[in-house]
Amino acid sequence: MARFSFGSLRAKLIFLVLIAVIPALILTFYTGLELRRQARIDALDDALDLAKKASDEKEQLIEKTHQLLVALAKMDQAIQCQSSGYSPFLAGLLKEYPFYTNFGVTGPDGQVICSALPMKQPVNLADREWFTRILRARKFTVSEYLIGRITGKPSIVLSYPIFTGTDHLKAVVFASLDLTWLNQIVAKAKIPPGSVVRVFDPKGTILASYPDPEKWVGRSMSDTPIVKTILTRQGEGTVEIAGIDGVLRLHAFTPLSDRKEVGAYVAVGIPSKVAFAEVNRILFRNLALLTLASILALVATWLFGGFFIMGPVNRLLNTTKRLADGDLTVRTGSSYPPGEIGQLARSFDQMADSLESREIERKRAEESLKQSEEKARQLAQENAVMAEIGRIISSTLDIEEVYERFAKAVAKLIPFDRIMINMINPEKNATSFSYIAGIDVPDRRVGDITPLRGTATFECMRTRSGMLIQPDDIEECLARFPALLPSFQAGLRSIMFIPLISKDQFIGAFSLRSLKPKAYTDQDMRVAEGIANQVAGAIANAQLYTERIQAEKERAAIQEQLRQSQKMEAIGSLAGGVAHDFNNLLTIIKGYSQLSMMELKEGGPLKGNIDEIQKAAERAAGLTRQLLAFSRRQVLEVKVVDLNTILRDLDKMLRRMIREDVELVTQLTEDLGRVKVDAGQIEQVVMNLAVNARDAMPSGGKLTIETTNVELDQNYARNHVAVTPGRYVMLSMSDTGVGMPPEVKERIFEPFFTTKEKDKGTGLGLSTVYGIVKQSGGNIWVYSEPGQGTTFKIYLPRVDELPEEAGEKVVQKELPGGGETILVVEDEEKVRQVTVQILTKNGYTVLEASQGDEAKQICEQHGGPIHLIVTDVVLPGMNGRQLAESLVSRYPEAKVLYMSGYTDNAIVYHGVLEKGLSFLQKPFNLEGLLRKVREVLDKT
Repeated sequence: MARFSFGSLRAKLIFLVLIAVIPALILTFYTGLELRRQARIDALDDALDLAKKASDEKEQLIEKTHQLLVALAKMDQAIQCQSSGYSPFLAGLLKEYPFYTNFGVTGPDGQVICSALPMKQPVNLADREWFTRILRARKFTVSEYLIGRITGKPSIVLSYPIFTGTDHLKAVVFASLDLTWLNQIVAKAKIPPGSVVRVFDPKGTILASYPDPEKWVGRSMSDTPIVKTILTRQGEGTVEIAGIDGVLRLHAFTPLSDRKEVGAYVAVGIPSKVAFAEVNRILFRNLALLTLASILALVATWLFGGFFIMGPVNRLLNTTKRLADGDLTVRTGSSYPPGEIGQLARSFDQMADSLESREIERKRAEESLKQSEEKARQLAQENAVMAEIGRIISSTLDIEEVYERFAKAVAKLIPFDRIMINMINPEKNATSFSYIAGIDVPDRRVGDITPLRGTATFECMRTRSGMLIQPDDIEECLARFPALLPSFQAGLRSIMFIPLISKDQFIGAFSLRSLKPKAYTDQDMRVAEGIANQVAGAIANAQLYTERIQAEKERAAIQEQLRQSQKMEAIGSLAGGVAHDFNNLLTIIKGYSQLSMMELKEGGPLKGNIDEIQKAAERAAGLTRQLLAFSRRQVLEVKVVDLNTILRDLDKMLRRMIREDVELVTQLTEDLGRVKVDAGQIEQVVMNLAVNARDAMPSGGKLTIETTNVELDQNYARNHVAVTPGRYVMLSMSDTGVGMPPEVKERIFEPFFTTKEKDKGTGLGLSTVYGIVKQSGGNIWVYSEPGQGTTFKIYLPRVDELPEEAGEKVVQKELPGGGETILVVEDEEKVRQVTVQILTKNGYTVLEASQGDEAKQICEQHGGPIHLIVTDVVLPGMNGRQLAESLVSRYPEAKVLYMSGYTDNAIVYHGVLEKGLSFLQKPFNLEGLLRKVREVLDKT
C-alpha cells in the first residue's frame, strides 16, 4: 500500500472530494429551505383560494337572493299568511332553499307579518340597522351579521322594499342567509387535517367555525393575535401566526363580501406542522443519502486513484521531457485513455503535428485573408446600395417615386435590361403590372392584367421562394410557364423572380430580366431577395398610408351620420311628447264640436263657426299624425306585402299628383322579396317623396321609381350608422330636379324644416317619411348635389312569409248605434266625458271610470253584462292592457277596444300592434269612434 502524504496527488484528490461534498451539503440545506418556502407559499395560496371561494360563493348567494326577493315582491301570495303570521308559501320556499334560515315580510313599521317559521310571539324589527337603512335607501339592502330573533341563528338578512304605486312603501320582504354553506365549501376543498375555517364579525366574534362550531360560534376572540391581525389589516392577506386555539398555523383571510355593510371576514388556517411535514421528510432523507455517497466517494478515490490517475500521469511526464528536449516526432501513443489525461495526451500529439505543418498553415492563412478582403469589399458595396434603397423607401410614401429611384439603385448591383413589379389579386386570381422599366415587351405594360395560372409569379406564390429561369430549351420552359412567351419573343433569355412578402402575406413578385443567357448567379439571387424584402415593406407602407387616409374619410362620414341620427332621435322624442298631449286636446275639440253640430239646426248662425273649428282640428290632427310618424310613436298595423303591388296600385294616383311635364318611369324587379310593413304608411312615404320630387322639378323632368333585392354586407354596415347586415328590399325614387347643397341635405328630415315658400308646406313631409321608414325597421339615405337631382333609397328588411290578403272595407253610410253596455276607462276627464256623451247619444248604455280600481268597483256594482271595454292604454296604476285582461277573465264575452295618442309597450312591440287587438288612434271623431265600436262589437 502506498504511503500517505499530504503533498501527494492522491491526498489532494481526497481533499477535493471532501470540498466537493460541502456545496452538496449547502445545496441540500438550501433546497430544503426553498421547499419549505414554496410549501409555505402553496399552503397560503391554497388557504387564500379557499377564503376567496367562500367570499365569492357568498357574494353569488347574495346576488341570487336579490333576484329571489325581487320576484317575491311581485307575488301576492308572498304576503298572504295565517293569522299567526305563519306563511305556508314561504315555508315551502324555505324547504326548497335550505341554505336560508327564514323568509319573512314586515310592514312599514317593522312588524313581522309573515314568516316561513312559526312565531311564538310578535316580532318587530324596526330597531334593526338593516331595517332603518332600507327605509332610508328604499332599495335592496344587505345587513351585517346578526342573531335572528325568530331563528336564534347567526345570519345575514337581505331585504327588498315593496311599493304601492311609485313611492309608497307597502311592505319589506326579507331572507335570512345561513352560514351552513361554509361546511359545504370545506368538504369540497378537502383541506389538510387540523385546518380551520372561521368567520369573524367586525368586533371579533366568531360567526361560523369549522370544525367544532358548537365550541367556538358566538365567542368573542378580539384579543387573540390572529383576530387582531385580520381586523387591523381590514382587507385580504396572509400570515403565519398562532390561532385562537394556540396552534401555529398559516392563515389566509379576506372580506366575506364586497358590500361594506356585511363587514365580516373569512379566515382559513393550515397547521404549520402539517404544511412542512413533507418538506422535513425530504430534507432528512437527502442528508442521509449525501452522507452515504460521501463515504463511498472517499473509498473509491483512495483505491482507484493510484491505478487510473497516477500511472497515466507518469507516462505523460516522460513524453513531455522528450518533447522539451527537441524531439518533435515523439508521440504519446496511438490510443488515448478516456478522460482529461487522455485529452492531455492527445493535445501533446496535436501540438507536435502543428509544429510540422506550421509553414503550410501560414501560406493558407495568407490566401484566406486575400479572399476575405475581396468578400468584404463586395459586401460593403451591397450594404451601401441597400442603405440607399432604405433611404429611398423611408423618404416618401409615393410608391411610384420609390419604384423609379430604387430601380436605379438596383442597377448598381445587378445588371438588367428590364425590371418589373407585379401585384396579385387573389379574389380575381389574376396578376397586374404595377411598375416596368427597360426594354418594351408587347402585352406586358403597366396596368395590364393577366391570369395568375401559368405564370412564374404563381409558382413563387406556391413555393414562397425565388426562381431563376435561364433555359437551354425555351419550348420546354414555355410548356411550364406559357405567360413568359412575350418576354422570350422580345429576346430576353435570363429571368429572375423574387417573391414580395409582407407580414407573411404574398403580395406579388419582383423580377429582373436580361438579354444575355446565363446572366444571373445564386449570389445575384441572394442580393435580389434582400432588395425584394425592402420593396415589399415599401409597398405595404404605401398601402397602409392609402388605407389610413380612406379610413379617416370613412370615420368622419360615420361620425357625421351618428351625429345626425342622435339629433333626429332627440327631436323625435320631443315631437312625440308634444303630439301625445295634443291628441287628447284634439279629441275633446273634435268630439264636442261634432256634438254641437248635431244640436244646431241647418243654416244656424254658429254652424259655420263650428265647421271651421272642425276643419282646423282635422288639420291639427294631421300635424300630430305626422309628428307621431316622425317620432315613431304611431301604431302600425303591419302585414306581409309586395312593394310592387303597392306601387302598381298607386300608379294612377301618382300620375295625377305630378304635372304633365314630369315623366314617371317605374323599374320594378319581378322576383322582388316581400316586406312586413303598414301598407298605408308606405303609400304615404311614396306620395310624400313624389310630391317633393315634383316640386324639385319646376320646369319638368323625370321621376324614376325602382325596386330591387339587395344584400347589405358588413362593410356597408360599418360605413352606415344603424344598419344591420342582411337581406333587404330597396325602394329608390330619383328625380332630375335642382338637387340640394350639403347644408340643406343634412337637415331635410328635421320637422318643420323646409326650403319652400311660406304657406307652401308644413316641413313635416320628409320627417314623416323618415319616421315611418325607421319604425318599419328600415333605413333611408339621400344622395343629392346641386343641379344633379336627388335620389332617396329606402331599405326595408326582407321576409320569407307569403303576402297577406287585404280584406274588403265595408262602407256604411249611416252612423251605427246599438244598445249594448260599454265600459269607458279614460283618465283624461274631458276626453272621457265626450266619449261617454257620443256613445250615449247613439243608444249605448255607458259606464265610466278614470282608472283601473274604479273600473273594477263599477263593474261589481253594475252586476249586468258588459259587452265592450273601451280603455286608454296609459292609465294611472295598472295600464289598460292589464285592466282589460283582468275584466275579461270575469266577463269572457266582453270585447276590448284600446285607444291612445301614441305607442305604448302594453299593446305594441316597437310600434307594431299585436295581432288580434283592436285599436283606435287619438284624436278620433264622432264617426270614427262609432264605426270602430260597432266593428269591434260585431267581430266574431
